[in-house]
Amino acid sequence: MSVVMARGGTRTHCEQPRASGAGTLAAPRSGLLSTRTHRSVMGEVPLGVKGTSPMTDTLRVHIVQPSLLHHRLRAWHRAVELVQLVHLHPIGDAELREQANRAARSCALNIAEGAALRGAAKRRHFVIAQGSLVETVAAYELAAAIGERVPVARVQELGAMLSAMLGGLIRGREL
Repeated sequence: MSVVMARGGTRTHCEQPRASGAGTLAAPRSGLLSTRTHRSVMGEVPLGVKGTSPMTDTLRVHIVQPSLLHHRLRAWHRAVELVQLVHLHPIGDAELREQANRAARSCALNIAEGAALRGAAKRRHFVIAQGSLVETVAAYELAAAIGERVPVARVQELGAMLSAMLGGLIRGREL
């Protein structure tokens, strides 16, 4: 299945992953994509099809012509994956659910805004994004602690990966 969507002036191409896993990206370690891919950005997001596990099934999202700076950040794509994971697996407790949703969105939005800034303002947005990330993970840990069945391990795994990326961006190591 292959779909091309247009949103906000950016063309996006989505397709199901190949069964062999060929063509998918490994977990990124730096905050930025290499300069060789300046015209195309690739990321993975949970599939979210009813009856499938978002921990194994993925939907590949390909932004054909990224028009804004945050599209080049691998941290942005992982933050979008976190927002989708939180949306697909809501916490039952209303207060924790709302807190997790707001924190996940705040993380992604602060990464996007920080990408467009310079100096101390840029660093400040990445620090806020990291705080929001920790808040999202903590909400899922609390939900699991009170007996809810939520994908806390996947949220922690994604949180650790994104935290490392944000740490590099905060230190100014934009490779």
